[in-house]
Amino acid sequence: MAIQHIVFDVGNVLFSYVPSKIVDTLVPNSPLKSFYLTHLFDTPLWLELDRGDIGIKEAIEILRPYPNTRDYPLYEGELTHLIQSFCTVLDVIRPTKDLFDLFSHTKSTFILSNFQADPFDRLLSLHPFLSQASGMVVSAKIRSVKPESAIYQHLFDTYQLDPATCLFIDDRHENIVAGEKLGMKGLVYSTDQQLTHDLSALGLCP
Repeated sequence: MAIQHIVFDVGNVLFSYVPSKIVDTLVPNSPLKSFYLTHLFDTPLWLELDRGDIGIKEAIEILRPYPNTRDYPLYEGELTHLIQSFCTVLDVIRPTKDLFDLFSHTKSTFILSNFQADPFDRLLSLHPFLSQASGMVVSAKIRSVKPESAIYQHLFDTYQLDPATCLFIDDRHENIVAGEKLGMKGLVYSTDQQLTHDLSALGLCP
């Protein structure tokens, strides 16, 4: 069946997601920079934030008992700033953004992302090109994260998509595998050249 819909992940597909840059930019003088990198980003805690199971206040209290944070008066403000504002320092990956723009005119495009609700809305306001998508599924808004099947099924059901007509582009192999199990084709994004080659092999590259 022909591909009619292109589904894009956000982090490390449309936008570069580099925790070290986020921390260096938002809290450049903090003595807790390495702590935030170890205990906040790309951890089960971050996934709970992405799922919407916890919010900023809960994250603050979960990490507060650590010795690093206990006696640091700026901890709460810094952690809040990191969680609220990380989306403001994500750089657009120009080649995939260009593909997103192109496919938005030649096919229908969708966003399927593990992302916190308020930061995603802020990202959307900062980068209006995302509004070209025919639909968006954001993990925290439906309380399910990739690679759980429920988030993919929500995409299919909400927008009445036949999985066989969808191609999903994501940077994580396990997320692609989960989509393929439900009938959606997928490509793991690693480099622009690789993505162009894989799209060409499917007859989809301009």
